Amino acid sequence: MVRKITTEHAGVERTAGSLAAALAKITKAQRFFGQVAVESLHELMRANESRSLVKISEIMVRAAAYRTESRLAPYHNRIDFPTQNDREWFGQVTVRREGKAATVGFFPNNYDAYKKKEVTA
Repeated sequence: MVRKITTEHAGVERTAGSLAAALAKITKAQRFFGQVAVESLHELMRANESRSLVKISEIMVRAAAYRTESRLAPYHNRIDFPTQNDREWFGQVTVRREGKAATVGFFPNNYDAYKKKEVTA
């Protein structure tokens, strides 16, 4: 289920609308985890695995929706933002856990600080 949602709505080509649809479906799926009942340790492991996959998908979709540019296509290809925008988006989208919620932010990179310096003799 999660694989289908992320492939269809948050796959190679993404838009704000497709990412919102993915998030809505993922949120709907998360509501059912309180109703899960298991009969064995193996089923418990599989239920926890499923819960983790759904949470990871949510985080991936939130991060993809946050970045309003395309970068390193085909890895992050926003159809509604087709160009790379280094002025505003040269850095990493970050995800931080705050209580039970995940917050998305941005950490800018300073390329010049890491650029190899020419050595003069």
